[in-house]
Amino acid sequence: MIIVGYGRPFTNPYLELEWYIVDWGYRVLFISIFFLNRTLRQYVFSACLCWPTLSAARDTILGAFLVLGIDYGLRHLLFWIGMADGVYGTAPTIYDPAWVHGFDLTIGLVLVAVAEELIYRVGFVRECEKRKVPVGAIYFIGTIVFAFAHWGSGLFPVIFAGAFAPVFIWLFRQHGSIWPITIIHYIYNFLIFSGVINILY
Repeated sequence: MIIVGYGRPFTNPYLELEWYIVDWGYRVLFISIFFLNRTLRQYVFSACLCWPTLSAARDTILGAFLVLGIDYGLRHLLFWIGMADGVYGTAPTIYDPAWVHGFDLTIGLVLVAVAEELIYRVGFVRECEKRKVPVGAIYFIGTIVFAFAHWGSGLFPVIFAGAFAPVFIWLFRQHGSIWPITIIHYIYNFLIFSGVINILY
C-alpha cells in the first residue's frame, strides 16, 4: 500500500469545522459568480444541457480508469524516488463531529467538483475557444493553472492535478458536457478523501 497524503488532521475540531465552512462557502461563491455573469451563465447552461450520449458515457468510464491509472502510476513513481511518505497540505481530515465528515464526502465534494469544473474547464476552455487560442495552448495553460490552483494543499495535489487536467480538458472539448468530468472528479476526490484509494493500492 502506497499512501500519498492530501491533508493533515487538525487538533482543534472547531478549527476543522471553521476550515470546512469557509471552503464550502468559497465553492458556493464561485458557482454563484457563474450564474451572475451573462457570458459565464451561457457557458454553464450550454454545458449542463448537453446531456451525455452513449459515447460520452463510454468516455466517462474510460476517463475514470485513465485517471485512476495515472494516480496508480504516479504513486508508484513517487514511492520509487522516495517521496511517498508525503508532502502534506493544509486541508484537515476530520472525523469529529462525524456528520461533518459525511457531509464533506457528499455535498462538500460535489461542490468542489462542480466549482472546479466550471472554472477550469467550462469557463476557461470556452473563453479560450472564443478567443481562438490554439488547442495546444489550451491544454498547456489549463494544466498549469489547474495544477497550481492546488498549491495551497501541498506539492502532491499540484502534481496529481497537473497530470489529470489534460484528461478533463479532452473530455470537455470532446463532448461539451460538464457531467462526465464532474462525475469523474467527484469519484476520484471521494476515493482520496474517504481513504478508499489507499486501501485499493
